[in-house]
Amino acid sequence: MAKAKVGIVLSDIFSVRNFFFTPLWDELNRAEDYEFVFVTFDDEHEAYVSENGGSHISWQKLGRREGLGQSVKHFLKAPSLAAAGQCARLVFEKINSYMRLLTYKQICYRFNEVAGFSTHRIKKELHKEFDETGVSPLYGWPMPESPSLLALLRKVYQADFWPTAEWIKTLFDDAELDRILIALPQSVTGFDLTREARRRGVPVSVYVNSWDQPTIKGPFPPGIDDFMVWNAQMKEELIRYHGIPGDKVEVVGAAHLDVFADKGLLLPREEFLVHLGLPSNAKFVLYGAYVPSVSPNEPEIIDYLADQFEKGTFGEDVYVIFRPHPVDEGWKTRFAAALNSDRIIGRPSNSYANETGLSDLQELTNLLNHAQFVCTGPSTLTLDSLCFGTPVINVAFDGSEGEGCLGQFYGVTHYVPVMQSGGCKVVKNFDELDAAIFAYVENRDKDMELRVSAKARFCDPFDGSAGNRIYNAMIKGVTLTGEGSHAVKQP
Repeated sequence: MAKAKVGIVLSDIFSVRNFFFTPLWDELNRAEDYEFVFVTFDDEHEAYVSENGGSHISWQKLGRREGLGQSVKHFLKAPSLAAAGQCARLVFEKINSYMRLLTYKQICYRFNEVAGFSTHRIKKELHKEFDETGVSPLYGWPMPESPSLLALLRKVYQADFWPTAEWIKTLFDDAELDRILIALPQSVTGFDLTREARRRGVPVSVYVNSWDQPTIKGPFPPGIDDFMVWNAQMKEELIRYHGIPGDKVEVVGAAHLDVFADKGLLLPREEFLVHLGLPSNAKFVLYGAYVPSVSPNEPEIIDYLADQFEKGTFGEDVYVIFRPHPVDEGWKTRFAAALNSDRIIGRPSNSYANETGLSDLQELTNLLNHAQFVCTGPSTLTLDSLCFGTPVINVAFDGSEGEGCLGQFYGVTHYVPVMQSGGCKVVKNFDELDAAIFAYVENRDKDMELRVSAKARFCDPFDGSAGNRIYNAMIKGVTLTGEGSHAVKQP
């Protein structure tokens, strides 16, 4: 009997983490009645899928299979009409891709402008730092607040007459997909994949992979059959801002939180301290750094903490486990001064098992559980901490610069409700930071009731079953028809 084939497109590191390194992977590995085709951006993922997945799980590369430069070299080496045609096709595809990218950025800018997202307003004010994300005012010219012009651009951009990239055609042709799931649909690739799926009558599911996607990433492509989101707030945002019917949106939970719900991953405190290389009587705090472009002076804060902890200001045998942001490739240089302190221990995230055999999410589970408190910016790490009832200090200032970019980012649309809930302690200067540290070093349970309430609002459902719900939503409506036939979609 033919197996139904589901394509899973993961175009960023966080979606890869959520599908490869959580119990969701185990759900897919057990589902041998289906075939799953992962489409990702990194060649290393092919080896991971091959080594850790069953025969019903395969991998394909996301993006163009052959570059223009490679085709030109091939033509110069062996000139032919076919090679010339290939070069011409790739030139046209490159121009078409560039024009669609510019149009897409205009649509995103205008959509966020019309919706009135505070995140968009903040990024506009800082557009020189964030031009790569499409927030330069040039993308809104002319009449950025015009719903009519936005509607016209969307109609043109979403039309079926646009040519499809060859790699997308190849994906659908080779894999013969019966359903496709996209984790980051608000992108040029997401629109292109959805358009091609619509042409072929292939159902499209979306797993909204991050809680900020509904309020900053722009509109969703038309033709999506169903949406999966982390929590009730995200569902409300899809209904309110994107006009998506509520019956198309299912609250499934966050896949990575399933790891945190697994109590079997928790090491005894003393054993975990040995794992970190700390004394058995030590206390530690977890500092999660923010995006470098938003917090350019964050090293100053880490230097300050290193000095204070070395002096024993907050007590003896208290250490800082420093976790750089995943996109900060230069963190060792940026934070070099603080990392020279024996009180600051750098533990970068790592998708694969580290030198001690713990996966990144397993180590993070224990860090969050055993930390005296977590210090971070307006990030997902706040929600992660709430799952353990661990106090969170949100640093809302950029060192001696005062509020800076980092402080302004606490006004982003998706984070304001978290601050209003009282589930985190926001500090705006070094004095407030000191006071919060003293309070939580002395009493980890301080403000626990507020954190429990915030967890219920932003993290639930937190029951270890998000992966199971995502899997069931993926295969919903896809059944088999018999020997030698392809799967067909059922209502």
